[in-house]
Amino acid sequence: SQPQSQSQQPQPQASKQQQEAAQEQPVSLKEKNEAAYRAHCASLVEHAQASARFHNQGKEAESLQSLQASQAAFEAAVALQPRHPQAFADMANAMHNMQRFDEALTLWDGVAERLQPEDAETRAEVVRRKRLTQYGKVSVRRDKAYASGQGNMTEALQWTRAQLEVYPNHPDVEHNLGTMMVMRREVSGVEAELEAEEMFRLAQQHSLEGWVAGLQQTKKQCMRKGASRVLLPADLLTEKSANVSVVFGPTRKLASHDNRHQQHLHEDSLSGTTSASADDNGKESDASSSKKEKEKDDASSHKTDSHDRNDSSNDETDFPGAAFLHSDDEDSSSTSSTPSKIVFGAGRSFVTQLKGAALNGPGGLVSLENRTSCRIVVSSALQHEDLTRNLQMLAIWAASNRVSWHDIHQGRVPNHGAGLIDPGRPKVAASAMQFASSAFYHFLLEVLPRVLLLEMVPQFTLPLPADTNADAQGPAPLYVPSHGPNSFAAQLVALLRASRMGGGSGLDPRFKLVAYDPHAPNDKTVLPETLLLPGWEPSTLAGRALPSVAPPALLRLLRSRLLAGVPEDDDAASVRPAVVYVSRQRESMRKLTSDDEAAFTALLQAAAEDAQMEFVVFDGGNASTVDAARLFARARVVAGVHGGGLSNLLFATPGHTLVVELSFRVDKSRHFSHLAAALGLEHHTFLLQADERGLGADYVRINHTLLPRIAAVIKEFVSLRESAGNANEPAATPTKTHAADEL
Repeated sequence: SQPQSQSQQPQPQASKQQQEAAQEQPVSLKEKNEAAYRAHCASLVEHAQASARFHNQGKEAESLQSLQASQAAFEAAVALQPRHPQAFADMANAMHNMQRFDEALTLWDGVAERLQPEDAETRAEVVRRKRLTQYGKVSVRRDKAYASGQGNMTEALQWTRAQLEVYPNHPDVEHNLGTMMVMRREVSGVEAELEAEEMFRLAQQHSLEGWVAGLQQTKKQCMRKGASRVLLPADLLTEKSANVSVVFGPTRKLASHDNRHQQHLHEDSLSGTTSASADDNGKESDASSSKKEKEKDDASSHKTDSHDRNDSSNDETDFPGAAFLHSDDEDSSSTSSTPSKIVFGAGRSFVTQLKGAALNGPGGLVSLENRTSCRIVVSSALQHEDLTRNLQMLAIWAASNRVSWHDIHQGRVPNHGAGLIDPGRPKVAASAMQFASSAFYHFLLEVLPRVLLLEMVPQFTLPLPADTNADAQGPAPLYVPSHGPNSFAAQLVALLRASRMGGGSGLDPRFKLVAYDPHAPNDKTVLPETLLLPGWEPSTLAGRALPSVAPPALLRLLRSRLLAGVPEDDDAASVRPAVVYVSRQRESMRKLTSDDEAAFTALLQAAAEDAQMEFVVFDGGNASTVDAARLFARARVVAGVHGGGLSNLLFATPGHTLVVELSFRVDKSRHFSHLAAALGLEHHTFLLQADERGLGADYVRINHTLLPRIAAVIKEFVSLRESAGNANEPAATPTKTHAADEL
């Protein structure tokens, strides 16, 4: 929250004694005294504003001079009327705006001392302003310690908790604390990850309360106490409301518009194995993230028992992919222990039809409002969805006499609480929007699966525009994140348009892709009469929901459809299988240090030469989508640090590709082991050196004790393929699209 402008500051009243003393003076002297006092206060404000302006311009000498003039005006005002609180309030506000918080706090105390007991309203406002100053003080210290995620996380956590002491239920602070605890997972154990989940849950709950309070005040909506909720996507399957219906679900088989096979996405699951190490004979040893936390850290996060299996699926299927976890602190000579089997439980896909729903904010967050209760439907990001970025809400966590609208934009966007934009109002629309939908991973592996899932919407729900019963509006708008004509998103959409399935068009003609602004303000953006919303139950790991991963059946369907759109390569016969290193040197986070990257790429290059394969350094920023698809389709080994570039594993060849991922202990980094298991790739995670910045670190380091193990894993994989006689046989680009009932 930003400080109020000077004109909005409380205007404290003079004390009773001061008023009586002033009445005893001649009228002309009293008026002259008051006029001088007001002039000094005005000068105080003017010079303080100039000091801040000069400081922002880098003119420190002029800033200091103006500050001294402001202080002189304050002293002159106090000398005239020492018991009048206005000069203290003006100076407190000035010091707050210049981030001189300790001085501001002393001055707010001075204001309180000069107020009369009966002046309760002004006193409450001073308490509110002092609390805001306290929050500003700890926030500046938190930001300095955090240093955009590259500073001292331990100190930053202390100041973040201090923020919550000032505003105990502030959802932005709770969300930030959750993010920091995800980062701290690398050094603080699984307890940090559990605390992160709780902070994300609290942030959503307190955001919901602020959103509901705003709707109650402005629209008299959501009036039944305790009836409003945050829904996960799968909660829509059991939502008891006339405005929510399932048009394609896990128990239905519905014919789609182009006479394709009966459509049904079966629930399935993925199996893999966790292992701490693999010795030169391919034997596996015990898994743990550290000796100190062996019994409850990574091993506990990845173990599977009968309860987990029952949670994940009634019809589990083991896929060819296997997942292994390698740490640097295990006894690699130990081969006596048996690695525990893990199962990714894969949720079922569905499409729901919502009446009177709205899309909100940059993430296209879905909301449902009525007189009694209201709902927020988060995306597959689950508890990680930041609601304050998408919704208008009252800052009820401030717990003051005057509750204001939460201005997440800090003054850059006006009219909070009164409507920031005029929303679109189509009759029927669909949305593939979600958290971080413009990022490569999320667009490729979450947005596009939603686009394909909408093909399952039955004909009677949404007919073709050419049909006699079709809606006059033509194809229904399908909202996807806006993108430029040459962007990766545009290239991926072009592959879908070029693909063919069952003789039909590459994209469902009942929909037209419409650009959605991923930078929209936190307000309603689209208000369709009917909204078609694709979604899925979350995949699970050891019974815990994983955010931001799509069901395996959808991922395999997406792979087939995209590869069907890749044009034939005239040079395919001459290319060799490849060892691909996915570089992150152009990215803002998780870059290998130069010496570690040199050691790692030297290992990979040697492995490629031994296997007579091509070694390729892949930079996603310089490769077209078609080139990336062709490269990963012929890759036999793909290696790199956890990041969006590994999303191209979607194009890798099942049963012929080894994935070596340098990654983290936190379960929320299992995106690519899940993807590999879905596609039948062999996946090995090698843990990076522990760093309290975790996933947010600018630079990461390899545990060099693991390098021989990485080389051994690659050698063993290649040897097994050579013995089968197909290690150096380039994979043909699959063009077959599976019948939908196979999914």
